[in-house]
Amino acid sequence: MRARAQINEPFAGAVYDDPLLLLPGVADRENLQPLYARVAAALQAADPDLAVHFESVTWDDFVPVGFNHTPTAEPARSALSFHYYSLPNFNADVQMASRLEDAARLGCGAFLTEFNIGDGALSPNALNDTVAVADKHGVSWLAWEYKPFVEITGWGWGPIKPDGTRNDAELVLLSRPYPQSTCGDVHSWGFDDASRVFSFAFAPARGCGSTQVYLSCDMHYPGCSPNVTVTAGAQAVTAEVIAAPRPSSSRATQWASLTIELRPGAEVPPLVELTMRP
Repeated sequence: MRARAQINEPFAGAVYDDPLLLLPGVADRENLQPLYARVAAALQAADPDLAVHFESVTWDDFVPVGFNHTPTAEPARSALSFHYYSLPNFNADVQMASRLEDAARLGCGAFLTEFNIGDGALSPNALNDTVAVADKHGVSWLAWEYKPFVEITGWGWGPIKPDGTRNDAELVLLSRPYPQSTCGDVHSWGFDDASRVFSFAFAPARGCGSTQVYLSCDMHYPGCSPNVTVTAGAQAVTAEVIAAPRPSSSRATQWASLTIELRPGAEVPPLVELTMRP
């Protein structure tokens, strides 16, 4: 899938005419679901490979969303978008678990497309607590916001400071390693912010290429040379760190990819486990 399309934080509709639309799930089913189906059909007619992200009203907290099918006929071409803020969502673990249950019921993916990295997000550990919960659930994420182009509701300084320089206090948290693509089934991954040790476990498959893990050289693994230890399946795989070219911009950071591949002719192990440390 080459791209994605999404309507952000949709409202319920004409709630003065029909106050029942304010009940969790009702507007999803009555208004948003048919709208998304029409929009998705038009988008995929122009680009069949487009991934369509769809979102419920913002107050479906802790209860199932009202959708009973995805916008696309093929559920794998859809992803349920959701947001997390300590208020009004209260608990990141519950919010993510609830949305993952919805995605499993609908047969689609799930994506945390917004959480706070603005003012107050760094204390007390709110940002890294949220991304750690996302890691635990295997959820991909985007954050709000990169920089305040328009200073309106919810804005705050993100990875770029007001003077245009890097905000390393946030980048060190946002640049945690994660599996970008996995040839097989992911079991778990996690990153310890204090020790900067990354752990990853997956059941590999043959014939789909390599597994790629993103890592930040500047923020976590100086010189793009982490110590990688394969603790399970070591005889069947190779693990090599391949660094990207050094960026020319002072606001960019250097990154690398830990590439894991099955050895030719090796028996596919039931599980590959590894750790990566500075």
